[in-house]
Amino acid sequence: MDSKRIRNRDYFTKPAEDLAKDLLGKILCRRIGKDFVMKSRIKVTEAYRNDEDCTDANRDKAPNSQLLSGGHLHYFYKTCDGRRRIDIVAGSEGVAESVLIRETDLYDGPQKVVWALDIKMYMDGIDLLSKDSEVWIEDDGTVAILDEPKPRINISEKSTSKDSPLRFSAKSFIFPN
Repeated sequence: MDSKRIRNRDYFTKPAEDLAKDLLGKILCRRIGKDFVMKSRIKVTEAYRNDEDCTDANRDKAPNSQLLSGGHLHYFYKTCDGRRRIDIVAGSEGVAESVLIRETDLYDGPQKVVWALDIKMYMDGIDLLSKDSEVWIEDDGTVAILDEPKPRINISEKSTSKDSPLRFSAKSFIFPN
C-alpha cells in the first residue's frame, strides 16, 4: 500500500511555485480508521510564496505549521466565516511557503476537499512523510498536462502577487500502463 507514497523530504522542500506544479496528478490520501483509505487526484493548486500571501505565518500564532519544513500539512480555518482549506508546506523550515489544494478529481473547491476527505483541524502540522500519518501524497506515475497558469482566486488587493499566475491546473492526465 505504501510503495507509491512520497517519502523524500526533498520533493517538498522546493519553492511553492515548483511544488504547486509538481503536485498536479499526485494522489491526496487520507486514512480513516485502521483499514479505510480515501484517495483523490490533485487537479488544481495555488502557490503561496514567502511574502504577505502566507498570512497565517505573519500572525502571532504558535505553533505555526506554515513555518515547518516542506512536507507538512497546514490546516487553515478562518473563524469569521468558517472557511477551511489545506496547504502542503513547501520550502525550508522557517520560510512560510505553501501550496493550496484547490481541487481534486472528485471535489472542486478547497473547502469541499477538506470536508470530503474528512481532514480535521488537529491534523495541522502533521508530517506527510511519517509512516503513521493519516494524510499523505502518492505518486502512481501519472503525468499531468498543464493548462496555462492563471492568477489565484480570492486574493487580497493588498497582495503584491495578486495578479501573478500562481494557480496551476491539469488540462489532462497521462496514466501509466
